[in-house]
Amino acid sequence: MSTDPLSTPSQAVLDNAGKARWVKLFSSAVIAQALLSAANFIVGLMLIRHSTDEDYGHYVLGFSALLLLTGIQSAYIGGPIAVLAPRQSAERKQRMVATLYRQSTRWILLGTLSLAVAFGLMGLAGLLTPLYAVMAVVYCATAATALQREYLRTALMIYERPQSVLLADIAYVVILVAGAAAAALLTRPAAPWMFAVMAAAALLAAIVAHRQLAANPGLSGEPLPEVWRDIAMLGAWSVAGCIIHWSFSQGYNYVVAATLDLTAVAALNATRLLLMPVNLLITGIKSLLLPMAARWHNQQGLDAMLRRLMMFSAAVLFLTLIYYMALWLSREWLVAEVLKKQLLQRDPMLLCWMAVFLLSGVRDLSMTALLVREQFRLMSYLTAVAAVFALSTCWLGIQLYGAVGAVGGLILGESINLIGVFCLIQRERKLARNS
Repeated sequence: MSTDPLSTPSQAVLDNAGKARWVKLFSSAVIAQALLSAANFIVGLMLIRHSTDEDYGHYVLGFSALLLLTGIQSAYIGGPIAVLAPRQSAERKQRMVATLYRQSTRWILLGTLSLAVAFGLMGLAGLLTPLYAVMAVVYCATAATALQREYLRTALMIYERPQSVLLADIAYVVILVAGAAAAALLTRPAAPWMFAVMAAAALLAAIVAHRQLAANPGLSGEPLPEVWRDIAMLGAWSVAGCIIHWSFSQGYNYVVAATLDLTAVAALNATRLLLMPVNLLITGIKSLLLPMAARWHNQQGLDAMLRRLMMFSAAVLFLTLIYYMALWLSREWLVAEVLKKQLLQRDPMLLCWMAVFLLSGVRDLSMTALLVREQFRLMSYLTAVAAVFALSTCWLGIQLYGAVGAVGGLILGESINLIGVFCLIQRERKLARNS
């Protein structure tokens, strides 16, 4: 049977349509992360300018713990489901996403409610000060809503719908920035109020994202209990790697707080705040890149996926270096006029943070290939080695050089991690050729 060429799209048309689609997806993800980056920068800036160093230190420690919780959820559920979903039929993928959502929601609400009651009783019994009891109860609400929001964002990214993610993020940013301004300017201490604002913002964003998913493709249907078994092995190793990596990527805050004080934590993170746009951009790209990379791998193979990942990494590296140049040239004005701080070791601390974010950005994007290849166990071992060296060097650096020494430990840890990721990728290429 002959085929009418006028009724069949040419390969060039299909390729152009595919490229336009990827550009649209990528740009939406970048815009969403730009919004989150700006919002988090504004929140941190307002707290730095209008609250005490101790209050800002409390916020940093609480926010770091929140990153651990959302990271564990993403590692156990988000990463494995993003790898497994592209291999499933549309109906089974929908059931997987819906089952994980309904059951994880039930466990999250039960766990956070139980903890909130326990913290409240500890406050009434005098085991916690009123401030810490209130902060702990509010923090439970923040954790519950943040975990819901993050799962729904992951689900939307699995369906490659960054426009819907952007809509939910806009709702989150509006509430977060408005509430943060009120908390920083009108309340003392600001940290408990700030966490309450984060809970309200995450709740609204989760509602928006839930409506998007419920409308298409839906969050109902027959449960799929075996989905937990399917993700268990991948998720367990991924969680181990997440916790180990957090121990040096965020755990340094607790080392500094225990070794020095909350003022040093505030100074470190005030400088780090200037680099957050780079970090949040990479985080957003990575959440979109994982399901895309999984499909590239399934359709075209390992080498084709690696070439595309290298293109993404090169583009992000180029943008990062441009941002670093602008930041370095304007550093005096930013610290003095924007942060309103006099920071000791300002220049070496800023340079060290630049190195950390550059290394971690390349490592995060490159690591996507190993996630797709399901090498969670080896990645956990690698991260454990990096964490041991990082935290040891962090503690030693603090003794010798003060707060900036802590960032030196992070540079060593990220360097070990990046070299290890490249070695594991080469190992996967050899295995793929021999298979």
